[in-house]
This record gives sequence, C-alpha cells and structure tokens, in this order.
Amino acid sequence: MPDTIFLKFKQFCRSEKLIERNDKVIIALSGGADSIFLLTLIQKLQPQLSLEVTAVHINHNLRGEESDNDEKFCRELCFANGIPFYSNSVDVKQLSVEKKISIEMAAREARYFTLEKVREKLGYSKIATAHNMDDNSETVLLNLIKGKGVEAVSGIPVVRGNIIRPVIIFSKSEIIEWLSKQNIRYQFDSTNVDNKFQRNFLRNKVTPLLEEINPEFSLSILRFSQMLRQLTISANEPSIDPIVIKDKAIEININLAKKVNDFWLFKSLSIRIIEHFSLNLKFEIFYNIKDLLVSQPGRKIDIGEGVTCFRSRNELIISRAEMIDLTEMKLLVNSKTVFGGYEISCEKVEEITSFYNNDRSVEYVDGDKTDSIFTVRSAKKGESFFPVNGKGKRKLSDFFNDLKMEPNHKWEHPILFAGERVVWVCGHRLDDRFKISDKTKTIFKLEIKENE
Repeated sequence: MPDTIFLKFKQFCRSEKLIERNDKVIIALSGGADSIFLLTLIQKLQPQLSLEVTAVHINHNLRGEESDNDEKFCRELCFANGIPFYSNSVDVKQLSVEKKISIEMAAREARYFTLEKVREKLGYSKIATAHNMDDNSETVLLNLIKGKGVEAVSGIPVVRGNIIRPVIIFSKSEIIEWLSKQNIRYQFDSTNVDNKFQRNFLRNKVTPLLEEINPEFSLSILRFSQMLRQLTISANEPSIDPIVIKDKAIEININLAKKVNDFWLFKSLSIRIIEHFSLNLKFEIFYNIKDLLVSQPGRKIDIGEGVTCFRSRNELIISRAEMIDLTEMKLLVNSKTVFGGYEISCEKVEEITSFYNNDRSVEYVDGDKTDSIFTVRSAKKGESFFPVNGKGKRKLSDFFNDLKMEPNHKWEHPILFAGERVVWVCGHRLDDRFKISDKTKTIFKLEIKENE
C-alpha cells in the first residue's frame, strides 16, 4: 500500500522546487513531532535524489532538564541514523534582556542565526524548517488580531531566501497520526499546553471553535495566505525610494512618500524598522506615521520601546530617543561645561584676536556687564533677547525659525545667560547688551564646540 503522506510530500517538493537532486539541506531539528516528521520524510527522499543532509539543534535553555533531554534525544537519533549533527546552546532569556526583545523573538533570532552559520560553514544550499499548516493559520490569525501588515497576514512563506518549509501543507493531526502509524518517537514540549502563550491560546482555545464552522479551517487559511502572498509579490515598487538610512535613524522624504502606495510604503518601512530597532510595525502605528506626512513640523509620535517618529520640515525621522542630559549648568570664567552634545567655555583674555572673522563658534563679551558666573540652559517658551545688528527685542522661538532650526532642536540648543538675561545664543548670535565697546575693560572669550 503506497504511503500517501510521503507521496504528498514528494509532489509538493517537486511542484514548489523545494528539494531537488543533489541538494545539500540543513534540517532544523527540535525533537518535536513536526521536525521529526520532516527529518524522516527527507531521509526517505535522500537516496532517490542523492541529497546531503545535516541536522542542527538549538538548545534555548528555557525548560531546564527538559531542554537538555531534547538535545540528547536529537543527538542520539542522528547518530543512530548516520546523520551529521550540530547543536548550539543559547541563553535565550539573557539574549532577550540584552537586545530588549521578547523571549519568542530572541529564540527565533538565535535559531536562524545558528542555522545560517552552519549552512555557510558547510556550504549547503538550503535550510528546511518544520512549520506546518496549523502554524501558518496561527500566524495569520495572530498577525491579523495584532493589526500587522498585509505581508504578515499572508502567513509563513513556503520559501524565503535559503529557507524552505516542505511540510507546511500538512496539518498537525496528519503529522501525529503518521508518526504513530510508523511507530516513530518524538519529544513533547510541556509548554505547549500553557495558554498564557498567545500561540497556545489560539491553538488550544480558538482554533477548535473555528473548526466547528469549517473542519478544513487551516487548509482554507493556507490557500488564502498563498494567494495573498502572490499578490504582495506582484505589487510594483516605486521608481524612487523615499526611505534612506542616516547614522542610526530612518529618514522618510515627505514629498516622495506622498506619491507611494500604502502597501509598498508599509512593506519597506516595516522591514527597515525590524532591521534597525527589532520592532514590529503595526497598522495603527503606520497610519499614525502617515498622518505626520500632512501634519505641522515639530510633531512627534511614539512608535514603541523608546523609538519615535519626528516630523521635520521635509522628512520624517525615526530614531531611538537618546538620553541627553539637558540639566542647567553653571559656567565660571576660565572654565568649561558640557550641555547636551556641546562643550561651552569661557576665558578671560587681554585682547580680541578674531573679532572680524565669520566663526560663529567664538564670541567676545563685555565682562564688565556680567558676573563671573554664567548659566547654560535651553530656552523657555516666551523668552526674548536683543540680537546684535537686529531691530530690537526678539523672541528666541522666532529667531530659531529665522535660522530654519529643526523644531526638535530649538528647545535643546544651549544658550548662555547672565542671571535671567540672554548673553549668547551659542554659535549663532550675541545679545546687543553685552557687546564689546570702547569702554570695555574686561573681555571674556566664549566658545562652543561639539562634545567629543
């Protein structure tokens, strides 16, 4: 009697070109039913296609002795069947803390990092993972519920780069039934019954109810996700990308972004945010970002985990908020102080050496009109000064606007005060009340530079 499961597996691999003659395949082997099912089917296919196969196990160290037993089981199984075996032990909890990501995300990163490293080392062509049909339906539901993008809702791709999923057309019940008939052992993960995990809740509580409406629920979701994925692949990319990476920030050109369709903008932006901030972009946040395209400059929204999106004049700037100390600082004569990213110094001099140059980072003031103690702080709303060569009193905010200073920089820029009076908008303009005159006897040289 033919093995219909194996025939179905062969046909799927052939039609999708997942495993071909002389392929070298890494198998992600956890020891659970799905990965043992995958390993067994590929083993059956191995002599027919002259495959080279190696198994890789990642011990996440999340379940103590149970995790170690899984690793031992996989090693002994591979040894008994003559399959090359690699394992890697990762402290996933510590990794999640260090990278400030969830344990699930940390475990995923550890798995794919290890699998790719072994693939590169051995010069293999493909990595096979054991995602099944139920995994796909859970992924679709979970991403839909969480308001994620079209690509996320299109489920688990059959092929992604070097990664293939040859058993995604099999339901969990098919897998368990086949393994039972073949008398093949596998490991059981005790955390699979813990419904505090979102996937387990869907698997154990929600999916059974949906299957009462449609017993072929997971298959229907698989067909839907495959069709949706094909639709996303066919979407045309714009001729000009409005997104660029500068230093540690993502910048979106506002004029170009307005010309791009939502699907492509979401796709491109979500990839960049995952790469640079390990953060998933949800639909709600995406549309909040889109609202900034037509908002006034100066608006800022929180994306999550310390990442913000700021609306400047011509760009949206997505970056992680840095901890900048903007505490009011004292500055004494013949000393220096640090404010934000700048160093400001004050030195008593006998003469002016660079009065007529255009260096805005240096200024000279009449020390007879000040005390020997200055204050360095950012501006407060409503404060004014009397700019040299100006037309009298001017609000600092208006002066900043004249300079076309980015709105988020206005209230972080260092300003030197004598008491409550502005002496110098550092690096830009002296207050007329403190300029040098022919009566000046005490001269202070002020200087600002970036703090190294």
